[in-house]
Amino acid sequence: LDRLKADLCFFEEEHSRLDKYLKDCRALSSPIHSLPPELLTEIFMLSFNSNGLESPIGPAFRLGAVCSRWRTLALSTPCLWSRLEI
Repeated sequence: LDRLKADLCFFEEEHSRLDKYLKDCRALSSPIHSLPPELLTEIFMLSFNSNGLESPIGPAFRLGAVCSRWRTLALSTPCLWSRLEI
């Protein structure tokens, strides 16, 4: 019975440690990941329109290279592909 109590105490401490670690990891995640895709698309379009961020390969390729979420969003946004220069 004492061994089981010690094991329970160990697992409760481990759970507490892992819970803190998970909270720390969540705190590191960027708030941009919580933006809806429609708003993120508008931000992309505004930044490319007003800041002169055009490139010969087009904004869809540049955005698609950032992360998988942005790649999916770039692939599903026709107005970004309409700027592709060949």
